[in-house]
Amino acid sequence: MMEMNHVFQFDRFSGLTTDEVNDLIPVKPLAEFEPVMREAMQAKLSAVMEKIRPA
Repeated sequence: MMEMNHVFQFDRFSGLTTDEVNDLIPVKPLAEFEPVMREAMQAKLSAVMEKIRPA
């Protein structure tokens, strides 16, 4: 499966990792839902990428 860091390559522009960029946000109202949202995005993006570039 594709890692989220490969989808959002913040380090390419700022030199920061995804986690470092997330730490810049002072308030995280959806923090408790983040693992569920990451999993859902990973599943959906992987399915879309598989259609675009089959293995």
